[in-house]
Amino acid sequence: MARCCRWARVCWPSACWKRRSRRSAPSKPTTRATPRRPARSPKRTSTRTRSWPDSWRRCGAVTSAQPPASDNDEAALRPLLERSVAELCGSRASIAGIGRARSASASSYAAEIVTVELTSGDTLTFFLKDLGSACIPKDQPQQRRERELALYRDVLSAPDLGTARYFGSVWEPARGRFWLLLELVPGSPVRQCTLDAWIAAAAWLGRLQGFFARHSERVGAADLLLRFDAEFLWWQAERAARYVAGVSAPLAKQLSASLEQYERVVPTMVAWPLTLVHGHYRPYNVLVDGTLQPPRICPVDWERAGLGPPAYDFAYLAEGFDPARLDLLGEAYRAEAARDGLSVPDLEELRYLANAFRVHRMLSLLGSAADRRFTGAEVSKLVTLVSQLCDSL
Repeated sequence: MARCCRWARVCWPSACWKRRSRRSAPSKPTTRATPRRPARSPKRTSTRTRSWPDSWRRCGAVTSAQPPASDNDEAALRPLLERSVAELCGSRASIAGIGRARSASASSYAAEIVTVELTSGDTLTFFLKDLGSACIPKDQPQQRRERELALYRDVLSAPDLGTARYFGSVWEPARGRFWLLLELVPGSPVRQCTLDAWIAAAAWLGRLQGFFARHSERVGAADLLLRFDAEFLWWQAERAARYVAGVSAPLAKQLSASLEQYERVVPTMVAWPLTLVHGHYRPYNVLVDGTLQPPRICPVDWERAGLGPPAYDFAYLAEGFDPARLDLLGEAYRAEAARDGLSVPDLEELRYLANAFRVHRMLSLLGSAADRRFTGAEVSKLVTLVSQLCDSL
């Protein structure tokens, strides 16, 4: 049976829905990524604005006061800090005091700035990420925690990548402790930076993909990585269709027509060899340290990392750019990838794929609309945007 008929059955809450065939639906991927709310940039369009520090404040997770840290917590953290101090300053360095404060740049997970005072009078600062404490619901939290730990520990440790240095972890499931101790990277999210920083972030993607094309053996966490393949894209689309079918028959019919167009694009989206992708390369997940030349690019929040098409991350970064600026990002991305002999889409195809993967992101948002408590107007806006994007493909 043609797939377009399936979209009609999934999207329209009518008699044909009740009489659907007994053919089993595609299996749900064992691991998946659910995007957070999109964030607004001065140069970009978005369905909704979200400031993650503000989100933490609304749920009472961010305060200016010292976080409540028990003696047991500090006892669990101290051995890791002692090893990290010895690694940075030598075995004779010793800790005189430990200070902890909430991080204002925390995302959906709680995070702290840990300040270590040494007996020599020097101080060291670290970033402590608590993967056991999230402000919003997380699907498959255990897999997310294990994935990010494995990425920082085993995959991203190459110095030329510029990602945050991994110092260690405290992993005590029985006590709910899932802590990553990382380098505190200075800088600002790329969304707050000039176009040059966006171009540098696009170039970093090409460098990342080129690096792992040469060092595929480093992807030792392959079993934990998501798979952004055709099955995953179909699953996200079907999840969106089921949700909209329960909200509005007219919107469901509109989405059904769009998905018939989208199905013709998916094979092109996944036609490229898989590479390591961040999975949510949004402007608030990319830090830029402009005090260095060239600027240091440091993507954070690797819990959704996976294997996917090379344009997957690029599309997330370039969303909303006009063609001329998008080409500037594309040229930088392609130039860095070419240094390692990696073949990536040309500029024309990058523009096309950027729109196609934007459809995927909108469908992902629709699929999680219930958890995000989107209003009817917001759902309608997303469906309309999907229709407009599909018409342009």
